[in-house]
Amino acid sequence: MDYAMRIISSLGSRIEVELLHNIRFDFLDMVPDFEIEDQDVLKGRIRDDIQENFSELLNAQGISFRITILSEKNSVDAIKTRLTSETTTLIIMGAKEKRDGTGVLPLKVIASDGHHCPLLLCPKTVIGFEGGLLLATDLSTQNHRLFKFGQFFSEKLALKVKTLQIAKLPVSYFPYFNAGNEDMKRGVKNKAEKKYKDYVGRMEEIPELEYDLITSSNVAGAIYNHFN
Repeated sequence: MDYAMRIISSLGSRIEVELLHNIRFDFLDMVPDFEIEDQDVLKGRIRDDIQENFSELLNAQGISFRITILSEKNSVDAIKTRLTSETTTLIIMGAKEKRDGTGVLPLKVIASDGHHCPLLLCPKTVIGFEGGLLLATDLSTQNHRLFKFGQFFSEKLALKVKTLQIAKLPVSYFPYFNAGNEDMKRGVKNKAEKKYKDYVGRMEEIPELEYDLITSSNVAGAIYNHFN
């Protein structure tokens, strides 16, 4: 919530925050003596808990908010009702450590389709909100929006923006050509640099950004290592 508050307060006073919680009731047969009317009682207690924990924080910043308690059988579908809404500017979700749960819900939400707004994850293990904004891109046509939103949030949050391009090394030809072969790395890197310059050159409204290029056969691992 600390990270969410910094972002929310930077977006302007006209932003309304919705605190959304979904409680599933599709496994009531596993709970003895739980009556249908108890659902409203439970939803009320959840609402009161959210109110108690966050209302003072939001009111102190002058931020308008509302609390929504849903009871959809699928929490991904519940969140998607906001992801696909044209009135939603940004969705912020926490990401649990494994000992606190599976932590799989944010990943399922990311993998779902039909998004109309960005989705920001704030893992519990994050220890700071300083530094810059990293735009990890493969230079696909969809990434134009990544640069636009990156520029928007960098201006709102006063963050320096850096672009990280991962040039994936082919592994299909191993062991005939090893992915660690220096000639292969050099060729992939040179081609990727040219592609980046051509790509950015077509986006006149995007300012020149600091740029890093990494060659790797493991894209996700390369991004993770760059963060850490």
